[in-house]
Amino acid sequence: MEFKATAKKIDMHTAEALALFFFSDERPLTGSSGLVDWRLCGQISRLLIDGSVSGDLGERVLLPPQGKITVDKVPLLGLGLSGAYSFDRYSQTASWVAESLRRMRITSVAMTLPGLDIVEMDHALAAQKLVDELILHYRDDPDLMSTLSLILVVASKKVREVSAVLERQRRRLADWNPQKSRAPGRANY
Repeated sequence: MEFKATAKKIDMHTAEALALFFFSDERPLTGSSGLVDWRLCGQISRLLIDGSVSGDLGERVLLPPQGKITVDKVPLLGLGLSGAYSFDRYSQTASWVAESLRRMRITSVAMTLPGLDIVEMDHALAAQKLVDELILHYRDDPDLMSTLSLILVVASKKVREVSAVLERQRRRLADWNPQKSRAPGRANY
């Protein structure tokens, strides 16, 4: 498992997938979702206009990137109303994001911390929660887990803080033995 934090724009990464997040009350799309929508010539905006996607909490849609960005898959994940977004909601979101990526058997993903390019939240705590959830969802398939590469796109002023969290998580994971306890919800892997 490999983790990296960067301020490089999300559409500049080579990965299997770009996971995008948006709120149901976010129009027009902003942040990374807005940038990728622009690179896809408004493909996401057209889906919003015709009602095919809404951004409702838990909504999951898989887009083909149509060759305009260097990924195979673009999962769109709805975050619900921005005003209702809290760390508890973020924690739930991190869990179903990890579950969604695992079910798609994604091994390389570039993404932001879900919702944090719109809503202010502690980036270090959010990064730790997201990686914990990825490990919890991927750990039952050690081969898939060993190939997982996560690129977290954050603001340049947050790169150092998030990188430190990712390095701690990487060290903890290096010490993890998959034959040890598999009790659900344990952060010690």
